[in-house]
Amino acid sequence: MIPFTSRTRWLPFGLVLVAGCSPPPIPTSNSTNPQSNQSPTTTEKPALVEQQPTASVSVDFHMTAEQLAGEYVKNKDAARDKYGEKIIEITGEFEHFFKLFGPGENGRTSLVLKGYKNQQNALMNESIFCEFTDEQIKNDPQIQSLSRGQVVTLRGKAHDFTITSLNHCQPVKVGPSTAIPTTLAEIESALSKEEGKKRFEGKDVLVRVQLQGEKPKNVNGSWSLVAPEGSEKRFFMNMPFINNACLKSLLEQNSGDTIVVLAQLMDPERAAITIKEARLVKVIPAGLKLPDEKK
Repeated sequence: MIPFTSRTRWLPFGLVLVAGCSPPPIPTSNSTNPQSNQSPTTTEKPALVEQQPTASVSVDFHMTAEQLAGEYVKNKDAARDKYGEKIIEITGEFEHFFKLFGPGENGRTSLVLKGYKNQQNALMNESIFCEFTDEQIKNDPQIQSLSRGQVVTLRGKAHDFTITSLNHCQPVKVGPSTAIPTTLAEIESALSKEEGKKRFEGKDVLVRVQLQGEKPKNVNGSWSLVAPEGSEKRFFMNMPFINNACLKSLLEQNSGDTIVVLAQLMDPERAAITIKEARLVKVIPAGLKLPDEKK
């Protein structure tokens, strides 16, 4: 039996959602083939990008993720009658990716948007889950490199029972990235101070790392990272858990390779500094630039 926790979500028909990271970016038409020690392509315009629709779609409702989740929490039956099986264009802050597990769901991932937040009881919180195929995410570098807090507009069909889950989703607009471009040296320095910890709290980091040591064999392993000059700490990068493409992209790297990743920081109180839920970045998100490394 799978225990129910705040990181586990049950859906109709026996599906279970398990938290994870997002899939890795792949080369686009304006990027180069990745090689060891090769920098990713940098995009130029930090603008809100509107996706080109694949077909004319009649949208029934335009609303925020907070509005939809709030109506569902307030009166589930009324919300189902109003929004069930309707096409909704929804805008909200990206929280994280969830991998769908269940019959026939090996190739689907949900983008989770910040929805209703109960100030008194966090167990009453309700997020919006927007389902994409892994193939969709694989071929969209903007979706691949979403960072926590980034505003995105998506279009999908609300489930008739759990209307906070949208199926057959398509991206409409993607706002500027909220990731923090940084270095391992800056992270180490910042985490030694309370104000520095607050800077990275709830944020993703965009950082260049050099791999070393034994290659991890599976999702339970981790890469050891070359520490900044003069540092006495150890640095690690945990393997991501979402789908084979995300994991494979990092397992294919070799000791000595220098790569750019989008990741989260683990508990800064630990003796070692560890980044988790890393995604290999081959196209730098628009508007971001990695700081110069000190030689």
